[in-house]
Amino acid sequence: MKNSQTLRQLVANAQASPKVKGIFFTGSTAKTIGKHSDIDLVIILNRNSSHIRSLYTLVERHFADIFFFDLPFLQKLLPKKSFSGNALEGIFVTWLRQGKIMYDPTNILQHLQSRLEARKPLVVAEQEKWDVWVKVNYMRMENERYYRARNRTYTAALELQLLYSVTELITAFFTFRGIPWRGEKNALAYLTGRDPKTLAAFTSFVHSTSLSDKMSAYRKLFNRTHTKKFAPWGKQFTIPLTNENHYSRKLEPFWRTISRKS
Repeated sequence: MKNSQTLRQLVANAQASPKVKGIFFTGSTAKTIGKHSDIDLVIILNRNSSHIRSLYTLVERHFADIFFFDLPFLQKLLPKKSFSGNALEGIFVTWLRQGKIMYDPTNILQHLQSRLEARKPLVVAEQEKWDVWVKVNYMRMENERYYRARNRTYTAALELQLLYSVTELITAFFTFRGIPWRGEKNALAYLTGRDPKTLAAFTSFVHSTSLSDKMSAYRKLFNRTHTKKFAPWGKQFTIPLTNENHYSRKLEPFWRTISRKS
């Protein structure tokens, strides 16, 4: 690799710091670095007293994404039997499972990595699924309302809303099925191999030029995103949210007490 000396020097310099207690590569960096690859580097600190989460820089023209964790964070992971797949702990677990350890003086990374290889600990919480369900159904209601308006302002807003609505449907597809999100390339690979019809609906939206065609593709993707458990909202629905913006079916009786006559 043309830039290996520079990358090796970066690792050597970090390793020489008394604050650093572990280093590993992840993503494509753990295997090989191509012309268009970025550099994914994880540094374990003794204690993250600076409260730094990540740093972006260039290493010989490669975009470098450097993330920081500390020993207390790793210690909290060791006894856990499962991890929230879309939370920071779940992302770290995925990185380490795929990672190439470069520096590990106390063997804590090796110990954690070996434990992770023996099981499948990543889960997507039920509350997260329901909250995403509310989000994409809410946007469906908004998009349909804007489309029916046939107003220039509404149409312009709809064109903008559809751009992120479709992205949210793709991520929701994985959330509803309990699959942690691990980036666009992984998502497209999954859909290519396991659900080409959903991929075709997405591709149809991408290539649509008229608003009517975009809405048609959006509706198809919306329907394919949902599952039997997380079905689209029907003609009648009541969706209460807590102060923390979480969906809670337990609040439905409260609404009935103030919305209906005794």
